[in-house]
Amino acid sequence: MQAVRCPFGGSPVSCAVGLAVLDVLEKEQLQAHAASVGSYLMELLGQQKAKHPIIGDVRGIGLFIGVDLIKDEATRMPATKEADYLVSRLKENHILLSTDGPGKNVLKFKPPMCFSLDNAQHVVAKMDAILTDMEANMRSCDTLRPQP
Repeated sequence: MQAVRCPFGGSPVSCAVGLAVLDVLEKEQLQAHAASVGSYLMELLGQQKAKHPIIGDVRGIGLFIGVDLIKDEATRMPATKEADYLVSRLKENHILLSTDGPGKNVLKFKPPMCFSLDNAQHVVAKMDAILTDMEANMRSCDTLRPQP
């Protein structure tokens, strides 16, 4: 068995960088910040789930959050095209998300650790506006509520 060599592993510079990163995480309490802002973002996204039936589930921990988009609550059929459309529209608003999962229908939130409560409000407000627009204009989606 041949050993795997890494030119950066164990060097004094790499160790100093790693320790500096750990110092910043501790001094700026970034783990607690991520937990707090992540909980707030989960709460906001949960409110959107109640408002928009295309949102099937919101799950995650800290700032790593997934929003499952579905076409039908009973079958949980992935809303892949709608997820792609939402990601594209968010990108037009300078918000970068990606999709994940076997059906490529889970919006993946993985912002930087400096992500703030204001940033969370901004992202969710844009997402809400786009989903509301989708409900008004894209009647072909099975999960969208019919107009009275």
